[in-house]
Amino acid sequence: MRYKELMKDYHSKGMVSEKKMWGAIGELDEAMECLKEKDPEKYDEAIRDLHEVFCGPHYNECFAREDVAGMHHKNAKGEVIKGEHWNIEQVTSAIKGMSIPGNTNIWDVYVALNANWHDKNVKFLEWFNADADKKIIEDAIIFYFMDADAPDGKVWLYMDAMDD
Repeated sequence: MRYKELMKDYHSKGMVSEKKMWGAIGELDEAMECLKEKDPEKYDEAIRDLHEVFCGPHYNECFAREDVAGMHHKNAKGEVIKGEHWNIEQVTSAIKGMSIPGNTNIWDVYVALNANWHDKNVKFLEWFNADADKKIIEDAIIFYFMDADAPDGKVWLYMDAMDD
C-alpha cells in the first residue's frame, strides 16, 4: 500500500487528528532522512515539491541561499566565480521603489538578480561598463517578473528547469 492510500483510508474512517498527523509527519521525517542519505537528489526534489505545496512556486530563505550558493560562471579572465554577488540587503536596496508584481517575495528577487548576474555579467560589462550591474538588475526584473505571459513563480520554475 502506498502512503497516500494509507492516509486516505485513515481519513475515510475518521481516524485523522492533528496529533496523529504530526505523529505521521515525524515518522515520515525519519524515512526522508534515509532518502537524504541514499539519494540526495531525490530528497531535494521531494522537499522542494513539499515546499511548493505550501508556498507555491516561490523561494524562501533556505532554498534561495542554497540555489545562489550553487551558481557560477567564468569571468572574462576565465576564472570561476561562485555564489552570491548581491546579498539580501543589497537586493532590497536595489529594488527600492520598483513595482514587483504578484506573489513575488524578496527571496525570489534575490535569486533572480544573482542568477542574472552570473548569466550576463561578462557580456553586460563589455556592453555597459560601469552601468553593467544596473542593467543586469533591470534586465532580471523585466525577464523574471514583468513577463506578461509567464506563469506565477517564473524564477522558481526556471531554476528548477535549469537543475534538471
